[in-house]
Amino acid sequence: MPIAPIRQDNRLYYPKESHEQVIQWCRVKGITLDDFALQVGVPRASLVNILKGIDATPTRVAQAINDALRA
Repeated sequence: MPIAPIRQDNRLYYPKESHEQVIQWCRVKGITLDDFALQVGVPRASLVNILKGIDATPTRVAQAINDALRA
């Protein structure tokens, strides 16, 4: 279930609904958002801001999110 970020002003942002989609995915997989953040390699608070579209995401983090969602 990869989620594609949107390029805006040469930065990558996730759509606001991405946060809820990842939470649902975590529930299905039986893991917490904290566990998912560890897999991605960013603090939970940063991950939430990225997934809510508040903060831009580095390309490597976007790739890590998609890799984790494919696992």
